[in-house]
Amino acid sequence: MAQLTLYKRHYPIMKNIFTALLLLIALLPSATITAQTTSKKKVGTLSGTIVSEGEKEPLPNAAIQLFTLPDTVFKAGNASDLEGKFTISVEAGEYLMRITYVGFLSQESKVKIAAKKTNDIGEVLLKPDVVALKEATVTAEVPPVTMSEDTI
Repeated sequence: MAQLTLYKRHYPIMKNIFTALLLLIALLPSATITAQTTSKKKVGTLSGTIVSEGEKEPLPNAAIQLFTLPDTVFKAGNASDLEGKFTISVEAGEYLMRITYVGFLSQESKVKIAAKKTNDIGEVLLKPDVVALKEATVTAEVPPVTMSEDTI
């Protein structure tokens, strides 16, 4: 009987602690979301067009990446559309921009993005990555056909 009275005595306290913890866990994510939406970061937009140097053809799906300076930590990125155009929204500041595309040399340059404004860098020309190989000759011989009694 002593154990039962001990349980009844501590039950209301445990119930209140459990309710308080449950309430805290439920409200914690909403406080985090509020903190993220109320921060006033100055955001700017970077836009441009990626084209090949020779034919001036648009390069679809070219990768555009922005890295912070001086530590070159990845900040934002995007791929160009079918017309070679791209836009990236990122905090205002100075970044290292790297553009890569298969079969072309990658290009890096510094860009400065102003807040609350679209910073158009115009056309970016990528040079083809041409690897010159020597001539190769392919030769082959047909194996001789042999007939035996068990083949048709």
